[in-house]
Amino acid sequence: FSGTYAPGSTFKPATACVGLQLGKITPTDTIYCSRKYTYYQDYQPKCLGYHRHTNVVRAISVSCNYFFYELGRRCGIDKLNEYCKSFGLGVPTGVEISEANGILAGKEYRKQIGSYWNDGDTLQAAIGQSDNTFTPLQLAVYTSTLANSGNRYQAHLIKEVKDYSLKTT
Repeated sequence: FSGTYAPGSTFKPATACVGLQLGKITPTDTIYCSRKYTYYQDYQPKCLGYHRHTNVVRAISVSCNYFFYELGRRCGIDKLNEYCKSFGLGVPTGVEISEANGILAGKEYRKQIGSYWNDGDTLQAAIGQSDNTFTPLQLAVYTSTLANSGNRYQAHLIKEVKDYSLKTT
């Protein structure tokens, strides 16, 4: 509850959902992965693979960084973070005990720590790197929200206690 960790590629479905919701991609649109992302002159990260024409489903299945660099750039960090908060990332879950808030990478966080945000930082944030850190419970709430068609449920330690006869005590 108090530890926060970089989510890595588990964050990519969030980026996919944001891109789909904003109309930046459709389920059938493809982005061409040429391995080296060259949109910015001064920052050109690489994908671990060479996936060529990749749609969102394949991008998730092969964990194509290039696809999510491009999609993150199209969405922008502000929109990514707006939607990610609604997934429960970087915000308290409300569980009954104290918990860490986690961190959503972005301009707001960088300002808090006396730093600044570069456009290229959005690329790393879109694949679950940069300053992103979340509690395991936040990640569980997020994946539950994905699995439940966007319905986010309140996290609890325990719903009810039953005795051996399965009667609520």
